[in-house]
Amino acid sequence: MSFSTSAEKIQAIQDQVNAKIHWDASVDEVLDWLEEKHGIEGDGAEAMLRVAQAKRQNSIRERGLYLMILCGIAMAIPGTFLVMEWMAGRFYLFRTVLCMILFGFCFLGFLRGLARVLSGKTAGTVDL
Repeated sequence: MSFSTSAEKIQAIQDQVNAKIHWDASVDEVLDWLEEKHGIEGDGAEAMLRVAQAKRQNSIRERGLYLMILCGIAMAIPGTFLVMEWMAGRFYLFRTVLCMILFGFCFLGFLRGLARVLSGKTAGTVDL
């Protein structure tokens, strides 16, 4: 891969740093890689890491928001059945329990998404 300017080379290295941080490589590993492969260390490496970590947090927050929306919609389906059963005063053993379980799983997913939106952190890669 040949670069016509040093700005293109720096952007290509930044893209690689972004990918490494996105896929949950350790900070020390990325710093070592920058120093060994490209001779970038100190403030330059730290600046690249800050940019990559900010992009990772934004991606995590975006995925968390999508999870919240999906789980919010999914909670409405069993929630509607539960409210209708409560208003009618009739509860069916299988359907009520199934709706409660589905609602609970959706609610836990919603809370997981909320935690990601608020913290910008997740264990593992961004895609999980």
